[in-house]
Amino acid sequence: MKAKLVLAALTLAVSHAHALDTSSVIARGHKISVGDTADSVFASLKQQDMVSQEIERTPTGLKLTKHYRVNGQVFVLVLTRTGAEGPYTITSIDSEGAKATSEKKSTKP
Repeated sequence: MKAKLVLAALTLAVSHAHALDTSSVIARGHKISVGDTADSVFASLKQQDMVSQEIERTPTGLKLTKHYRVNGQVFVLVLTRTGAEGPYTITSIDSEGAKATSEKKSTKP
């Protein structure tokens, strides 16, 4: 019986984690979606909207994880590129898990 309880809790945790990702978010009246280029995102958002970011090296360039707060709304955009010379595009948007962003201190580059 104890094993079933642990499995149920694990299933709930995994389901909750997957519920955090979304395919788009509305910020400053613009819809930002997975697949959008970095240029279109940066045209919609202001530099002061970014709370913090993490940068990670990948075989094709960098993985940029940018935490934003716009008018009280918090979200995280993950940008990567598929080819060594292709544009950076949004590969993931997290609008729920970003609540921790509001707790972070700014670490702007």
